[in-house]
Amino acid sequence: MKRFITALCLLSSVAISQGVALELSANPLAPGANLSVTLTESSGFFNLFFTTGCVFTRVVAGAPFGPIVANGINSFCPAVFTSVPPNGTHTQTWTAPIGMAPGLYYLKVVYWLGAAWPLGSPTIEWFPLTILDPNQPLLAAGNSAQVGQTLQLSVTHAASPGAPYVGAGSITTNQGFNPAPGIYCSLDMDAVFAISYTTPITSVFSGFQGTLNASGGADLFVHCPNIPALAHTPFHVQSAVFGTTGQVELTNPISFTIMP
Repeated sequence: MKRFITALCLLSSVAISQGVALELSANPLAPGANLSVTLTESSGFFNLFFTTGCVFTRVVAGAPFGPIVANGINSFCPAVFTSVPPNGTHTQTWTAPIGMAPGLYYLKVVYWLGAAWPLGSPTIEWFPLTILDPNQPLLAAGNSAQVGQTLQLSVTHAASPGAPYVGAGSITTNQGFNPAPGIYCSLDMDAVFAISYTTPITSVFSGFQGTLNASGGADLFVHCPNIPALAHTPFHVQSAVFGTTGQVELTNPISFTIMP
């Protein structure tokens, strides 16, 4: 109980401090398909300022600061001053190039927060996007994340029935880490990561450890605490499946904006 109360305090304080949340549809994305992105100001206290009409200005491969795949400053982002009010939204549609190979990509979001505009330094955040390999485990959401409600998730990997799996969450995806050589996890090891992995608080994160069923599937649930301050804040989830030879296979990460 003490750990749970501590976790709620951490969630409340972190929620107030976050800048933006991002939702992507569809994610995973098919090559050549249209991506719809909705950014939300998270704190409810600040205006956001952008120097282009875009939510994101760059797409990179593999990890934050990775090789550039698309540079919006020179192509798809008009130089238009844009502002977003507290808890307001900013949207963008982008078409993935046909040549984008399956894999992990990141969207670079650059904005000025409140009084930082126009002379201060901008804030840079990174959000993951997956072009899914059909052989990769799939993480899917059955509904939206909402304060006081249960988020339903599923892991599917038909090639690995009975395999162990784990799930984890985070508030941001700006750094990531390598759980094994050559494997890159998009989640940041922040306050939410600490209570969802390796010993998840099951009253919030249930089904986050277990084995896939005979069809290679499993259900995960996030019971979002009934804390009003969590509304409009970011939340990210990713899972890992462990193969029979010990290999680690990561699902696509999914980004949510927690709704009121």
